[in-house]
Amino acid sequence: MANAEKSAIEPLMTEEQAADALNVRRHALRKMRVAGTGPKFIVVGKTRVRYSPSAIRTWRAEREVSSMAEFYASNCDGAQEAAKQREAAAHARKTRHPLKGAESVTP
Repeated sequence: MANAEKSAIEPLMTEEQAADALNVRRHALRKMRVAGTGPKFIVVGKTRVRYSPSAIRTWRAEREVSSMAEFYASNCDGAQEAAKQREAAAHARKTRHPLKGAESVTP
């Protein structure tokens, strides 16, 4: 029974192996991990990060699309939110008074 259980557990991948499997740089994988947009990972000890091959496969499968239209449709919520944030920032720049809080001086 112990041998059957051992064979059911797949070996974990290092960060470098996972990045190679996804064809991305390690830095990009780290950024995805921090942002919460990358594959699920396992923390071993206090600082070591490992990935299961099944988590890599699942993450890749969730991102497969057959057209750019499908991609944009699946990401429209994020795109709309980003557009709203850009619009709000542009409005804030336009309406910001350079001497806000300063007394007006008339010539």
